[in-house]
Amino acid sequence: IKQKSFVDMDKQLAAQKKQAEQQKEMEERKQIALATLLSPEAKVRLANISLVKPEKAKMLENMLIQNGAKLGGGAKISESQLIEMLEKISEASEGKNLIKISHKYKNIDEDDDDDLAGLQEKQFC
Repeated sequence: IKQKSFVDMDKQLAAQKKQAEQQKEMEERKQIALATLLSPEAKVRLANISLVKPEKAKMLENMLIQNGAKLGGGAKISESQLIEMLEKISEASEGKNLIKISHKYKNIDEDDDDDLAGLQEKQFC
């Protein structure tokens, strides 16, 4: 029984190792793609964004890679284009961060006011 558990653990470790290697390889490919797509100033801007807002940087990286595949060619994305893309992402996610509080008020007609006045008189008598 112990040997089976060791074999299972070895298999799990091997699978985890393989998955980690695949993730590392994908990250390297992504970095190479971004290096070919971005100007040096845009690379610095993206690095700064990733320090402050990692989730927005990931969204921006994915958007860049998708657009890069469409663009092809050797045109590099400038810092101003990167800023425009970031603004689009911010506008799109702006609504998600807002908390809306809505109040539901009951319509009170005049008859209800009379009932409340009568209750108040009874309480103070």
